[in-house]
Amino acid sequence: MIKKVIIENYRIFKTFSFEPKDDFNVLVGENGAGKSTVIEAINLALTGRVNGHWIQDELNPYLFNLSCTKDFFASAQNPDTANLVLPEILIEVWLDDEESEYAELRGANNSDGREHAGIGLHIFPDPDSLGEFNEYIRQDGIPHIIPTEYYTYEWFDFSGKNLHRRPQCLPLYIVDSQKIIHYSGIDFFTRDMLNNNVDEATKRSISSEVRKGRSQISESVLLPINEQLRKDDPSSALSLQMDQSASADWSNFVIPSIKQLPFSMSGSGQQTLLKAEFAVRKQKEKTLILVEEPENNLSHTALLELLGMFRSQASQHHQFIVTTHSAFVLNRLGLDNLFLIKNGSINKINNLSASTVKFFQRISGVDTLRFVLAKHSVLVEGPSDEMVFNWTFKKLFGQEPRDAGIDVITFGIRGKRILELAKALNADAAIIRDNDGEDPEHWKAEAAKFLEKDKRELFIGEDTSDNTLEPQMVTANENNLQVFAHEIGYPKTFDTRDSLIAWMKKNKTDWAWNFAKTESNEQFEAPEYMKEAANFIHGKLQ
Repeated sequence: MIKKVIIENYRIFKTFSFEPKDDFNVLVGENGAGKSTVIEAINLALTGRVNGHWIQDELNPYLFNLSCTKDFFASAQNPDTANLVLPEILIEVWLDDEESEYAELRGANNSDGREHAGIGLHIFPDPDSLGEFNEYIRQDGIPHIIPTEYYTYEWFDFSGKNLHRRPQCLPLYIVDSQKIIHYSGIDFFTRDMLNNNVDEATKRSISSEVRKGRSQISESVLLPINEQLRKDDPSSALSLQMDQSASADWSNFVIPSIKQLPFSMSGSGQQTLLKAEFAVRKQKEKTLILVEEPENNLSHTALLELLGMFRSQASQHHQFIVTTHSAFVLNRLGLDNLFLIKNGSINKINNLSASTVKFFQRISGVDTLRFVLAKHSVLVEGPSDEMVFNWTFKKLFGQEPRDAGIDVITFGIRGKRILELAKALNADAAIIRDNDGEDPEHWKAEAAKFLEKDKRELFIGEDTSDNTLEPQMVTANENNLQVFAHEIGYPKTFDTRDSLIAWMKKNKTDWAWNFAKTESNEQFEAPEYMKEAANFIHGKLQ
């Protein structure tokens, strides 16, 4: 299927290259990172359409990269600029050159100038309008947006042939959560159903039969109406007939239905599931399936069904490109299929072991996506560790970690798996854990292959007799235990260190919550390893 996608000067991307895997590709990124733009650009290059309309009807200044536009106008207003470089958009989709069905699309008409199979779309200044374009651009006070009325486009394959419709050798389906509502015309989903399931001979046959039927209605049902019109006004030539023009093409009046109920009347979630089922279960040949945020409008059970449908079809060699904001979707489809879009580029996450990928597929509720997207992370074992760390950071630096752009994430006993993901992401992270009665060097040695000095470090309490957070907190506040016990909600008068620790271990979240919310807790101290972790991650903000 697709081997490479090249995007130049299109929307958020100035230059962008993406080499998808043959099966699953899960695109993640912050809002506005460009996930949907990748899907849109691929669809545009393969179909000649954007937002369901032909590109000639949607050609507008906002398709051009803003940085490219800004640079262009800066040059255009400079009188010393002799040879002005005019903005152009290029999208190329390189296909698997070894697949025989793409032979007709093979050639050297591409940005690399080498033989390969593929399709491209090029938006550029119309050569016939260059004089007017240059005259317009040199004017004072013009808006700094690309005047697309001077632009044209070419939709082509790499053999050099101009395209007017998507090549039939390249099946494509789009699964999105946008609800189909019929007001007029034919929607993109229905058009795809017709194009991929009705051959040209059958279309002509249907068209002929519909024309005959309309003619019969004109000659029968409408005949008495026309006779009455002539009686009412013999001088009038006005009459009624069924429309036989191109705008009345039969395909404009075809709609999908579910159990005789129009598809557009079903819920958004059901529409998404049925679009997906149609895309993956009805196709015997390889198909490119573009999926936008499948989690939208679906219950947990329905989402499980959808993702199971996708995974069950991997053996059919369909190629999926999926965008998501859901850790559940990411985990279920496999972290080894993760592509992170950031700062206008895309990075494949490599070197995750098969066991870790399977681990998160089985425990799909873990918020790995939050960690993947975090700028700076602190990983802790439980909610009590999280609350104490937040308090420690605020005491040291006067603000909550989240206000400084730091994500404090609870991962429980999954620390080693998350550390492996951290290394694969090359992420900065402070990892906090209990020593559990072992020398801290024991745990550091176990995690050594995932750690990196000044980038990913492990922070553990030194005293092995204080094996968890609770005794570590008690030791840190040894000189003020009576007040400390009262503030954390100890239900009786402080008696012994051991009884206080035992109560804290039984009420982990309660004591930490009471401690974190108490206004007078400035008099207390955090364990040294918590302070070290806070200082480490704060240093990454510089």
